[in-house]
Amino acid sequence: MDSLLTVIIPHPDPLPLSAPPALVWFLLVLTFFLHLLPMNFILGGSIISALLGRKRDTAREDLRSVLARGMPPMVAAAVSFGVAPLLLTQVLYGRLFFSASILMAWYWISVIPILVLAYYGTYLVAFKGERLGRARGWVTGLVALFFLAIAFIYTGNMSLMLAPDRF
Repeated sequence: MDSLLTVIIPHPDPLPLSAPPALVWFLLVLTFFLHLLPMNFILGGSIISALLGRKRDTAREDLRSVLARGMPPMVAAAVSFGVAPLLLTQVLYGRLFFSASILMAWYWISVIPILVLAYYGTYLVAFKGERLGRARGWVTGLVALFFLAIAFIYTGNMSLMLAPDRF
């Protein structure tokens, strides 16, 4: 007799995985950890930079400058390191992941333009930050909101994937 879990989540595809499931799961966790490192720098750095305020002391300016110059390469690293866990998630949980992605299709597709705008914002702050003046804080705050929106969309997709009874 099938348990309730097998009724809700169908049995896996008859095609075998390209590696043992334990190895794929280990690589998923490892690559996701590697993705978390630059991702936390980006999100935390953009929030800290936006909250530094308008005071013009040397320590704040130095911190803003270091965060601004580090943002564009960290976004590239986060995107590069994010590809592997996404692909491994598709390997292990393909049918659930694809179904959840289709159910929230417009939000899922909107990650691309939001990411492009956020990436452009990091370059704007990194290379034209001094010329932006007071707008630099607003641009940095907007970049932080864009990255928070991406995190919200991904979290929503993964949460929906874990609850197929809500499909």
